[in-house]
Amino acid sequence: MEVVSLGVEAVWSAQRYSRELADSVWSVRFYKHLLDVLANDTWQSYPSEAFGRPCQFDRLPDFLISPDGLGWPTVPEVLEMIGIVSRCNPPPPPRKNEPADPPITEWARQALNALAPHVTLQSAQAQAAKAQPLAEHGEIGNGRADESRGDNVTSTDRGNAASYLLRRIARDQPELLDQIGPDRLHRSARAAAIAAGIIKPVPTVRLVNDPAKVAASIRRHLSQDQIEALVMELSSAQNC
Repeated sequence: MEVVSLGVEAVWSAQRYSRELADSVWSVRFYKHLLDVLANDTWQSYPSEAFGRPCQFDRLPDFLISPDGLGWPTVPEVLEMIGIVSRCNPPPPPRKNEPADPPITEWARQALNALAPHVTLQSAQAQAAKAQPLAEHGEIGNGRADESRGDNVTSTDRGNAASYLLRRIARDQPELLDQIGPDRLHRSARAAAIAAGIIKPVPTVRLVNDPAKVAASIRRHLSQDQIEALVMELSSAQNC
């Protein structure tokens, strides 16, 4: 896909699109401007649109989250949004006045590929997790502080929060951190935590008014022995 460079105009356009990301990630124009900025390294130095004040960045992640840059809330959050678009099947129809070929899913994949050398889904959190994994069991208490928690993190910072899961992975299976990303083995911190056995997924069966669908859902989650035991329990319940 050829992207004609707009120079600093591409930066300003990308900034405007980034103000409404939930909508913009479904727009081809957002990806065109973003790819232009990345391909030509315009993000490194440019005047601000409003006052012409010089803006300079040494690292792309800083440009992405800075108010003087694109102002993304977090890099992982936006990469996850773009990843959802890239995996949409079938691709959504093009918007009015936007090109139909290639589809937006391809534009999203191109954006992820262009960002990959600089940032991944785990870059903002997993890299911090590498530096500050959870303390080992037994290292806290008796006057010993958990230095890895920082000033505002307590022992209640746990559960399914991505930051906790990544720090838990960093402690227990740090090799998994480099396998988290939109095009990697594990697409999210939760997926990696499931693989590591940190999260035990609880299957759900939706009880719809369609026995065939309920049965199909049960078969996906239970072994044959478990299904037979369930049938026996249901049969005995009917006879009571």
